[in-house]
Amino acid sequence: MTQVCWCQHGSKPFLSSHVTTPLFFKPYRRLATPGSTIILCAKGARRKSPAVAKGKKPSVVKQKSTSSVVKDKNPQVPGSKDFPLLDSVGRPSLDQLLKYERKGYVCTRRLFTEDEIGSYRSAVEATTNRLELNALRQRVSVLCPGVDATQHSAEECRILLATRATEEVGFLQYINVHQTEEGEAIARLAQSPRLAATAATLLGVSRVRLYQTCLFQKVPGHGPTNWHSDLNMVPLDTNHFVTCWIPLRAIGASNDTGLAFACGSHRDFALPYWHEMEGYDLAERGYKIETAGAMALGDATWHAGWTLHHAPPAPTRAPPRVALAVSFFAAGA
Repeated sequence: MTQVCWCQHGSKPFLSSHVTTPLFFKPYRRLATPGSTIILCAKGARRKSPAVAKGKKPSVVKQKSTSSVVKDKNPQVPGSKDFPLLDSVGRPSLDQLLKYERKGYVCTRRLFTEDEIGSYRSAVEATTNRLELNALRQRVSVLCPGVDATQHSAEECRILLATRATEEVGFLQYINVHQTEEGEAIARLAQSPRLAATAATLLGVSRVRLYQTCLFQKVPGHGPTNWHSDLNMVPLDTNHFVTCWIPLRAIGASNDTGLAFACGSHRDFALPYWHEMEGYDLAERGYKIETAGAMALGDATWHAGWTLHHAPPAPTRAPPRVALAVSFFAAGA
């Protein structure tokens, strides 16, 4: 039996996941709504919700299940019936945990079934089509100094990026779409117990919080994504940060746009301290550069917050690639 509590606390959404006990939840409302909180705990756990601590009585749903999946008979999220719950929880193997600890990344094969990802893919791709102008304007604002991107159409933005950008366009990005009306599919995927439980296990913590979601779109002609580490751009005082990268199409073993990782770079504090990363030859550092190889639809990679990673240019004959990156950090950071 699991016990699911919803309550109000603070101004930020909170997703809690316990490492040692499988957790499942039944949707109640959009978790990204300011003030909404979901706390997942096993029966008998001595954990009080903030609402209980203040003397308020939260809404509690108790559910019995003899299987590893809790079925959602009456989804409360508008439109959610079109998307699977993703409430069945698996755990990374010991080998996967060791690889993540030593190399700073790991690939979880078949984290989702093809049918599960397929049900989300069309909705996510429709979202990127609707929001493409915003993404183009964001790239113009970053890569074309002095240009007011808000005054230009999509086609004008493409021309500006081709003629005035200070560097190659590596991708279009759509940040925190899960917080918008267009982002129902992304919210349901990013806030699933399956992702939260895997993130908590990799980080070795009892609870995780969702930091952000970001869609990365690469189309033929886009350049490489520069080497970088996520935590270098995150205002959190913690090392317990992990990003799940979920491509929405299969990735080839070579000549494609899967991520590459500098193995062990998450433990190399001296590199960013003594060196400028731009233009730095990572091979001189002795890193072994690895990819996950071919990735089937439903596979996902996870990389630590300080792990250096990049993506190659989009091949001219490759189909466009959209990937969802979901970042988590340890609760309490």
